[in-house]
Amino acid sequence: MEAARANAGTGPAISPSASPLAPAFSFEKDGLSRTPRGSSLTIGGRKDAMPRLSESVSGALRTFSFWIANRSVGHPLLDGIDYSCIFEEPSALEQVYAIYANVLEFDESGQVINARHAERRAAQYILSYVTGRRPEPEFEGWEVALHAPPPKIDAKSKSA
Repeated sequence: MEAARANAGTGPAISPSASPLAPAFSFEKDGLSRTPRGSSLTIGGRKDAMPRLSESVSGALRTFSFWIANRSVGHPLLDGIDYSCIFEEPSALEQVYAIYANVLEFDESGQVINARHAERRAAQYILSYVTGRRPEPEFEGWEVALHAPPPKIDAKSKSA
């Protein structure tokens, strides 16, 4: 990770493609683009390479998934609580991940800044689901929103 930070200014060249949205793009000296999702880019000579999750966000999601599967999420809130029922009820697990994803925040460089808070909110939902105990504070609509799924067919295929 330190090597990635040390080499941040030497990343691949990123330039916006000819697009009416080009003025809305922001390219930082660290090589990370701050573009609207779906914008066409040229990254390191590859046309239309899409931005990806940062290593920090990817790591936070991976770790959260491990804790969910390992039944150790939300320590100490869920200590001693058997929440295995969420693995049998897809909508419950879907809501747990939606809350985590909706609450998770990251800074301009892609570093997660509130992974523990996002985990705690997801754990509060699990506790509420299993025991009926109301979360404190109550969930806000944006925290529990279930956003539209991706298209059934990838817009970008490996063969393209």
